[in-house]
Amino acid sequence: MFPYQGELELGLADAILSQRVQPDLDAFAAPSFEEAVQDHMARLARSGRLPFLPQRIGAWMDRHNEIDVVAIHEGDHVLGVGECKWSIHPVGMNVLENLRGKTKSLLRDEDDWRIHYYLFARSGFTPELEAYAKEEGEVFQGRCSIVN
Repeated sequence: MFPYQGELELGLADAILSQRVQPDLDAFAAPSFEEAVQDHMARLARSGRLPFLPQRIGAWMDRHNEIDVVAIHEGDHVLGVGECKWSIHPVGMNVLENLRGKTKSLLRDEDDWRIHYYLFARSGFTPELEAYAKEEGEVFQGRCSIVN
């Protein structure tokens, strides 16, 4: 508020919101959303609502890829990976496929790991992705979880 004190005193709060705050709000909110999702995953683990007990929860990145949420138990070779999308558009199949590709970069030998995929979205999911999750959930043994 301090940088806009003069405008606020002139009664230009609506203009400040629409011209200064809202254009940058998504860039500000996205990292906070990722952090909130990591905290949410920890709460799920504490309450026993994850299909495994992670040793660590955080983010992962290399020079080319970033995974927003990684919950891991190295001893049991179980991994939960998640993508967080703070977008006005519903998340589609492309986000899940992209997450799968990034997970291959994270793990050297994917066959040795049980992998659970999680998607978190501000604006929900496309009907195609929701139908896919329902249809294929058994095939993936619950590994494709969507949190709305």
